[in-house]
Amino acid sequence: MKSFWSLITLITLLIPFSVQAAEGRVVSVAPVAHLIAAELLQETGIDTEFLAPARLPINRIPGWLRQVDASELESADVVLTIESVWPSLQLYPLMRSVSIQVVPIDLATELAPGGARVLMHPDAGESEYFWLDLNNLTQMINVAAKDLARVWPEESGTIERNRFDLQRAIQRTQIRIDGYLLAREFETLSLADERLMPLAQSLGMPISETGNNLRLSMAAGEDQHPEWLIDPLHRVGADSIKDWLITLETGLQAD
Repeated sequence: MKSFWSLITLITLLIPFSVQAAEGRVVSVAPVAHLIAAELLQETGIDTEFLAPARLPINRIPGWLRQVDASELESADVVLTIESVWPSLQLYPLMRSVSIQVVPIDLATELAPGGARVLMHPDAGESEYFWLDLNNLTQMINVAAKDLARVWPEESGTIERNRFDLQRAIQRTQIRIDGYLLAREFETLSLADERLMPLAQSLGMPISETGNNLRLSMAAGEDQHPEWLIDPLHRVGADSIKDWLITLETGLQAD
């Protein structure tokens, strides 16, 4: 009986450690990075936080970063960034000044020898929404999942399940978009905003205003062509990547 109660005592002492093992904090200032983190870390107990004010569009976040006081920030275990291709969104140096132990994960360029990098066309500017290419988005999710699982190996199974669910959702969206474009017999694409170029190029269609044309836009206009209204994830708005994918499809069907 004594050994039984000793075992119960040992289990009781170990339970708090097992619960706390998954505790952690992941921060970001790029809306797409925040949504990726939140979805991959569902059911893990790890907190995700978008540090910039949610009302700010991504082009105004660099200004916020220049003004924020590091002493007002709490330490984090991981910082998710895209600063290798958007250097104006450098968050890692700021968070490193708060805690030297913070781990950077760059979703645009994997921080590893020969690491994967998102595809961008040669003339791309920093402001291009490269995650609109769903192949880039998939790669960003894979990079995040791989590194987050290394930081919290006890949650690797949950992270992998969440990654797989996201990958399947992206694949379904790609299939439905391709099917819709084919059914409507669109011949060309045009852009109301050059920052939407990654999405247009990923569809493998000529970019021109001739023929049966579909215009990609971030706001409804009075254009004569059918329009695909796109939320580019330039601010925190969607509840999840999956919800945003639904919005992407809905915007296409609203032309």
